[in-house]
Amino acid sequence: MLTITEAFQKFRSKLELTQKEQADASRRQKDVRAYMDECFHIERDFLTGSYKRWTKTKPLKDVDIFCVLGEDERKYRSKHPSVLLGEVDKKLAKEYGRSNVSLQRRSVSVNFGVAGQEERVMSFDVVPAFDKRQHFEIPDTQTKMGWTETDPEIHAERAKFVEPQRLLSRRLFRNGGRIAETIRGGSLAYFVAHGPLPNLCENS
Repeated sequence: MLTITEAFQKFRSKLELTQKEQADASRRQKDVRAYMDECFHIERDFLTGSYKRWTKTKPLKDVDIFCVLGEDERKYRSKHPSVLLGEVDKKLAKEYGRSNVSLQRRSVSVNFGVAGQEERVMSFDVVPAFDKRQHFEIPDTQTKMGWTETDPEIHAERAKFVEPQRLLSRRLFRNGGRIAETIRGGSLAYFVAHGPLPNLCENS
């Protein structure tokens, strides 16, 4: 019978990306960013979310690529956000195929999935943004204003994850740390998302 530590190691190995998958994801996101730079004046771009923090788990979906537009693209800010998203959608569909690109509320998704193989789905959300110095503005087609202020560095989704992580870490280390060493961001994120957290420390 597997020990608790061995069981977690086995579980973690099924969730974490392999070196090959990490390399593939890195190559694809760089290609998308380079193509966006060809199509628009991009002041700078960066990754946001769990992939950047190396806590992304399988299947690798919705990797956020934040594209900060330069002054040459400022004309889009005075128009409805659907205009900008539509332009991004059209450009990406031309490169990656209409069936692999779709409009979303605040972004355009590019899908590199393999049909019938859910575990190999890989998708990227391209988010066009304007720099407002203290924050960014991104399209939001479901709000009255049409644009939403955000700061990826302190995004609410990150805050939702960090506090449960701290609570579980303290709980595990209080029980000798035998389990804590086997848990990293990816598997912990899975538990936080799917809850409830397992009571692994009782009678140990």
